Amino acid sequence: MELGTGVVLFTPHGSGEERPDGALIIKFPWWRAPGTVGRLTIEGRRLDAPAPPLQAHIPEGYGEAGFQATGIIFPTEGCWQVTGRAGDAELTFVTLVMKIPFDLARATRLPEGLRYNGVRFDSLPAVQLVYGSPTITGELVVETTPGFPENLQAFLGLVKQSASVNGRPATCEQSQAELSQPAPGQTDAGALWWLADGFRYRLIHTGLSLSCHELIPIAESLSFR
Repeated sequence: MELGTGVVLFTPHGSGEERPDGALIIKFPWWRAPGTVGRLTIEGRRLDAPAPPLQAHIPEGYGEAGFQATGIIFPTEGCWQVTGRAGDAELTFVTLVMKIPFDLARATRLPEGLRYNGVRFDSLPAVQLVYGSPTITGELVVETTPGFPENLQAFLGLVKQSASVNGRPATCEQSQAELSQPAPGQTDAGALWWLADGFRYRLIHTGLSLSCHELIPIAESLSFR
C-alpha cells in the first residue's frame, strides 16, 4: 500500500525536536491491520538530494500485532520516502520534512464539521494551515506570517470593518455576498487579520458564510503549540 505526499513540520514548540547533530526526530504511531502479525521494521531515503538513510526507534513491549509506537529520525530536511513492513504487509509514503523557525497559529475552535486538512507554503513567508470537510463546500485557512508584510492579498469587493482580537486592533473583511443576498458571480469569502508580537495572523474563509462576529471567537481561541 502507498500513501500520498504529506508534510512533517518541525517548529520551536511542536511535537518533534532537533538533535544536536541537526537530525529531526518525531513520534510516529503505526497500526498493523487486522490479520497482520510480525515485527515492524522501518526504512527510508531522501528523494530530492543525497542524505544518510532514515533511522527509526522501535521500542519493545508492543507485541507483533496492532499498535506500535515509534520514533522516526530524519537526518535532514527534504522529501523523504518511508516504508514500514510487518509480516507480509508493507506501507510506503512520501513526506516533505521542513523546519520553520516560528510556531504556527492553530485553530482549536472550528465551525462544525471542519477538520485539519493540511498545510500550504505557496505564499511564503506566510504558512497556512487549512481546515475543511469532504461534506462541506468551502474551507477555513489560519495563516501565520513573520513580520508586518504590506502586500495583503484580498478578494475583490470586500467590505472592511474594524474589529478586536484579544484586545488588539483587527480588520475584518467581508464579501458583499456575506452582507446581503449574493448576486450571481459573487464570492462567499472573508478574512480577519491582526498584528501581534512581530507576526501577522489572518483567518481566511471561502464558502462557509462566516460573519466577522463568528470569526472573532475562532481567532481568540488560536493555539500556538
